[in-house]
Amino acid sequence: NWIGLDSAGGALGNSYHGIGVQNGASDNLIGGTSAGDGNTIANNAWDGISTNNTSTGNTFIGNSIYDNGNLGIYIEAGSEDANGVTANDADDADTGANDLQNYPDITHAEIIGPDLTLSGTLDTDGLSTQYRIEFYGNAAGTTDATNGEGRVYLGSTTVTTDGSGDASFSNVTLSGVSLIVGDYVTATVTRITDPAQVGVNDQLAYGSTSEFAVNVAITPANLAPVFSPTVR
Repeated sequence: NWIGLDSAGGALGNSYHGIGVQNGASDNLIGGTSAGDGNTIANNAWDGISTNNTSTGNTFIGNSIYDNGNLGIYIEAGSEDANGVTANDADDADTGANDLQNYPDITHAEIIGPDLTLSGTLDTDGLSTQYRIEFYGNAAGTTDATNGEGRVYLGSTTVTTDGSGDASFSNVTLSGVSLIVGDYVTATVTRITDPAQVGVNDQLAYGSTSEFAVNVAITPANLAPVFSPTVR
């Protein structure tokens, strides 16, 4: 589906949000994990996707979201007109739309050829709970340097939180990535509500999705030096 574009891919944005999941609308799925499930959501005057009030359990996965007037995904914590990033809080203790799910923090992103390697952390309230972390790419010059949007879906990893609701991912490698040094990578996290349904039924498998994480600039891989044998 194309939201905010015409059949030729030209801008045809809404004067409001691209998609509004609001006023108690819950447990909706926008996108999915199978080929062709993702939507392209672009060129809308406000946010790409917005959810507010008591709307919870809404899943936004596998989509391409870019060139919207405000955020790619907006999880309302206060006024609908504020349109600002909902900052992470310690242990994800706050409540609200989509449980005000904390986004992941990418701590390192490096690339060599078509392989992108990522590390990061998640601080949330689900204890011993699985979460799907999705990664997205934004070319340099097409996104702000903080939280924003996700133009190109790159792939995902699954983490399980500990007894404090914390998890980490280290050296997750995504192959075949069309990004270069200086481009950006961001992420979302989605709670897995029924692990047995992963790969079977996305509607039943997943719950609340976060806003996009802070964009991190991709650096070149820190390659070990190569030594040539000494010829005597």
